[in-house]
Amino acid sequence: MKKMKIITAALALFLISNVTKAQTTAEDKDKTKKIEVTGSAEMEVAPDEIYVNFTLQEYYNKAKEKISIDFIQKDFLDRCTKAGITKDRIQIQNMSGFDQSNWYWRKRKKEQPDLMASTTYIIKFSNAGDIDKITNSLDDNSTQNMYISKTSNSKMEDYRKEVKIKALQAAKAKAQYLCESIGEKAGQALLIKEIEDSEYRPPMMGKMMMSNMAMDAAPTANEGLDFQKIKIRYEMLAQFAIQ
Repeated sequence: MKKMKIITAALALFLISNVTKAQTTAEDKDKTKKIEVTGSAEMEVAPDEIYVNFTLQEYYNKAKEKISIDFIQKDFLDRCTKAGITKDRIQIQNMSGFDQSNWYWRKRKKEQPDLMASTTYIIKFSNAGDIDKITNSLDDNSTQNMYISKTSNSKMEDYRKEVKIKALQAAKAKAQYLCESIGEKAGQALLIKEIEDSEYRPPMMGKMMMSNMAMDAAPTANEGLDFQKIKIRYEMLAQFAIQ
């Protein structure tokens, strides 16, 4: 029994010693002199992936005959082929139908109104000149709307990494010159944290504005012109030990 008490007491002392040591280590770590800074970097890149939405809709011709959505779709895709747009660059975003008569006129007419079907395509372009080639060949009657839905760059991930690295390097440089100003040196990194992704994409033109501009543009009028650049900006927070 006496031997058991001695073992128990020894174990208790061992545990207390370890806990005390851990607390001391934590306190020493908290007492480490450190500097906390933020660094930022940004870059502007020209978009080489421009996504344009085209909404096509059934309509009645002068003879009051409804032009079907099947005919409109085939005509549109044929025009795309002639403009050099391959099918792998075309996607269907939406297909829908709507009643062009409101509830008041439906009540007055007391008949089932016709359904006007529509389809929205998304096409990827690489420059403004290519967009002009298709927009100036569109059927104005069936094309209800077109607008730029997104711009990007094919090497965007590489550019993001580059900007993040530069932001962290800027944080390190700031820590160094601040420490040197008081006769100290910045040591190893204790913490690295990404603060925010403030990538800026230029605002898109209003849908109807884009549509009207495209329909009135001269053939390939935008040839050689670039879209507004995309700004990529990152901030990094870092802590460094002060030597």
